[in-house]
Amino acid sequence: MSYEIKQALKDAAAKLDRIRGCLDLGGMVQRQAEIEALVAKEGFWNKPDGAKTVLKERTVLSNRLERFKGLASEIEDTQGLYEMAVEESDEATLGDLSRQTTDLLQRVDRFASN
Repeated sequence: MSYEIKQALKDAAAKLDRIRGCLDLGGMVQRQAEIEALVAKEGFWNKPDGAKTVLKERTVLSNRLERFKGLASEIEDTQGLYEMAVEESDEATLGDLSRQTTDLLQRVDRFASN
């Protein structure tokens, strides 16, 4: 079981790294800052249709970045917990991690396909 968990975590991390390469996270963060500057500009709300489009883009960017960061953090946390469970030969935690890691890998796959 331990090997399968370790391999699944490696797979999840590798997939997320490939996603990172495709996403242009730096560009997304920069665009998010540009949108915030637009929203803060005087007169932004004078054109409701344009404002709606910009706010929708901001929401999409924000959600995508937060999901990515959340998955990256969860992989890192799970890897740390896995290492502790292996050190302590904690079979109960390893069992939980097996289920969590399967779920995590599925969520990374869903994120990649969106």
